[in-house]
Amino acid sequence: FNHLQSQLTKYRCDFEKSEMLRQTLEYELTVMRSQCGKESFKYKESEQILEKTKELFSDKLKEMNSEIERLRTELTSNAQ
Repeated sequence: FNHLQSQLTKYRCDFEKSEMLRQTLEYELTVMRSQCGKESFKYKESEQILEKTKELFSDKLKEMNSEIERLRTELTSNAQ
């Protein structure tokens, strides 16, 4: 009988350790999911900023190319 009680106590102890480990892992998983969500948000935000910057540079490049063509045309007319 004592042997069975000691085995039962050992199993309870093992179960409690396993339960603590499960809870710890569950908490870590929750933290990791939260961090992933934050990183994903930062990534999307950065992507939007880069896209806007790209559009601004593209517009500026078009303006500069138009100005170059205007100056080239003006220079050609003045040279004649």
